[in-house]
Amino acid sequence: MHNLLAELGSEMSRLKKALRTLEARWNFTRQDWDDAVARRFEQNQLELTFKATTRAIEGINQTIQALRQAVEECS
Repeated sequence: MHNLLAELGSEMSRLKKALRTLEARWNFTRQDWDDAVARRFEQNQLELTFKATTRAIEGINQTIQALRQAVEECS
């Protein structure tokens, strides 16, 4: 079980890092691409991606906490 918790934590960290990287690269891109198409892309694609990924990270974190509690209660 401890391996599973470690793996989930590791994957959650990778997902957080990927989200930060995407955001940084998008901010860099927006310096040169600032038109209606860019704004639509940001609204229709990136905002949804950021929200969904943030929810996934929160879900992974909740799962980790629940599993830790179960391990603690069963020990």
